Amino acid sequence: METEHKMPVTKNAVERKLAEVEHLWLEASDVQDARVYIWRTAADSDRLIQVFFALQQERQNDFTTPDLFVHFTTPFETTYDYSLALANEFAERVAISTFPESCWSQDNQPPCYRGEDLVTLLNDFAHHHQNCFRYLAVILTPSVISHLASFQGFLDELCLTTTAAPSLLRFMLVDTNENPVWQGLCDRFPEKVRVLTTGINEDELMRQTLNETPTTDGTAMLRFRQLMLDSFISLKNGPVEQTDFIAHKALKMAQQNGWLDQCVVLFSMIAGGWLKEKNTRNAIKNYRLAFQHAEQLPDSSRHSLMVQSLMGEGNAWFMDGNYRQAADKFDQSAGVAQNIPSLLLEMEGHRMAGF
Repeated sequence: METEHKMPVTKNAVERKLAEVEHLWLEASDVQDARVYIWRTAADSDRLIQVFFALQQERQNDFTTPDLFVHFTTPFETTYDYSLALANEFAERVAISTFPESCWSQDNQPPCYRGEDLVTLLNDFAHHHQNCFRYLAVILTPSVISHLASFQGFLDELCLTTTAAPSLLRFMLVDTNENPVWQGLCDRFPEKVRVLTTGINEDELMRQTLNETPTTDGTAMLRFRQLMLDSFISLKNGPVEQTDFIAHKALKMAQQNGWLDQCVVLFSMIAGGWLKEKNTRNAIKNYRLAFQHAEQLPDSSRHSLMVQSLMGEGNAWFMDGNYRQAADKFDQSAGVAQNIPSLLLEMEGHRMAGF
């Protein structure tokens, strides 16, 4: 009987970078004295770290680590409120989860009013279930921080707290190269804090993924997709003149090949570039061109793209301070949305017209 040999699956650029992030975490997290880890990326390239976090919580995938990840976005007001809120939310999550052994309970733990109490409680849980995972990795990204100095004091407590049993806790924060807001914590506790830099460039990842993606639509579509990507990257980072130039090269190809839906997207992209520069006149002109091309599409896609174009023009008029014209465009978008039909878009058009 012959053994079946499976061909190795080739990873794309994003998957390769995720594998690098996984390896970085596995190595760095095994430093016994470290308590807090700061993930630091470029400001426009943090989404891959968020994907990595999400994959850990999902479990059972190619990038699952042996650690249990828990992500808190709880707002921070005071150390007292925050510690108690995290402890209660954590206990609620544990209550609805399943473990292959007797479940941990916080009943024998004192109330959490300080960072020190929270560390004790979480470490007790980690030791109770240590056969299920390596470390308990706690991601802290408060949706609101009402007082930064107080939150920094809370983080200091996490670093200063010693535990009776060896720590199986790893706390995580996220900041950026442009705004390394947690660097002070690293400077104060160099033995307890590690900075993890990934070298992620999302624009380059998009390029690599596009170049590695096979296409059955011929070289024209491949070249068009490359121009679309360049236009998008320029819209994010470049001057509007550059975006306009690249997008018009893509637009010429789309018009030659009769790709009307792509024309709508490109005119909207050009309009968005001018809107970023507060040049509402050029933005409105391009949103109207997008609308004109959308009108020529089949029913299946026409109305949704018409709504988007009208909404875009309405936003441009609103930014220009011409609220009557803006309301008129939003009202028109609500009327077109009835043809999709989309009650949500219709309501949004009427809501915006009410402004």
